[in-house]
Amino acid sequence: MGVIIKQAFSTQKLLQKVDAYYRVYVREGQTEVEVQDWTKINRTPNEYYFIFDTRDKIPNEYYVDIKVISSGEINTYKRQIKFQVVNMKYLD
Repeated sequence: MGVIIKQAFSTQKLLQKVDAYYRVYVREGQTEVEVQDWTKINRTPNEYYFIFDTRDKIPNEYYVDIKVISSGEINTYKRQIKFQVVNMKYLD
């Protein structure tokens, strides 16, 4: 999954030197059940990205939070991504 990190209140200025993390969880009512704890987002010279393997995940609705640390400031963005894992029949 590609992640674009932009300067606040800017539509074009990308932030290049930040630490970014993601976590994945499901919700049971108001409770968040953690599936994957905060994990550093990968960085190449041109982009940020992470890979989340869903092959062993049970059917459910999953949420992703993003945390960005820049110049000592920590910003957490809740439920930035929502996706569903559904049953899949493997073809032989």
